[in-house]
Parts: sequence; C-alpha cells; structure tokens
Amino acid sequence: MHRYRRVKELGRGGFGAAILVTSKDDPKQQFVIKEVKINHMSRKEQDEARREVNFLKTLHHSNIVEFVDHFVDRGKLCIVMGYADGGDLK
Repeated sequence: MHRYRRVKELGRGGFGAAILVTSKDDPKQQFVIKEVKINHMSRKEQDEARREVNFLKTLHHSNIVEFVDHFVDRGKLCIVMGYADGGDLK
C-alpha cells in the first residue's frame, strides 16, 4: 500500500475486501484494491489467485475495468483495478 492512500472500504467477502484508494502521487486518481487473504489459503488456492492476476493482465476492453497493478502486503494479495464510479451491477 506504499503507493496508495486508503479512502474507504467498499465491500467485504469471505476471502477479503474491496478498498477505494487514491494514488499518493496524484490524489485525484482513484483505484479499487481487491485484497485477497492468501496467507490462510492452501497452495492450490494461492496458485489460483495468482492465475487470476495473470489473466486480468491480459484483458483489455472498454467494458472491463482496467487492471493496474498487483502486490502482496501483510499476507494479502492486492489487485489494483480502475475505479468505476456510478453504482453496482444490481
């Protein structure tokens, strides 16, 4: 999280949380960090989470939120995605 400043939690699930953040370099840039608790996962589940990151890196489409970055912080896989303001998918 060294490049991002936490704004608020957007949601939480069984494997982690979605956090709204801003860039420390440019506070006007907003992103969502999907935190996935990997330290309690089996090796197979950890590998699946890493495969998800590799898959997200390959997606480039105007209707898909952009993948920005990923890192591991305190036992959590953090997937940084663009922030799509305007509600949820309900």
